[in-house]
Amino acid sequence: MQQDKKKGRPVPEDLIIGKNLYNIRKTKGISQSDVAEHLGITFQQIQKYEKGTNRISASTLLRLSEFLNVEIKDFFQGLINQEKHAPLSKMDNDVFKIAVSLNNLNDKTLNKQVKDIIKLMSA
Repeated sequence: MQQDKKKGRPVPEDLIIGKNLYNIRKTKGISQSDVAEHLGITFQQIQKYEKGTNRISASTLLRLSEFLNVEIKDFFQGLINQEKHAPLSKMDNDVFKIAVSLNNLNDKTLNKQVKDIIKLMSA
């Protein structure tokens, strides 16, 4: 695992990717045990991924994206256009959870109505 050599902590990117994994998994109502079983690893390993203490390999991210039915880029939410890769703020997490929930909304008409309401409220 790559760590910040000066402080012995995980690098910010791993923390953000882990937090995004946690948010996606929780939003979908899937347990750490279910994810671990699918990957053939322990739930403790999932905990380490989510805390950013262990780095997630590219092949594992691919398998996670397929199992959780999300795009790989969803794990990198918050890394783009952030100053010095700062951890996600509380508001960013809430926005991400809303976006994932909206994305999972199967009723296309309702999905469009919710988007329209959000647009009206933010105008």
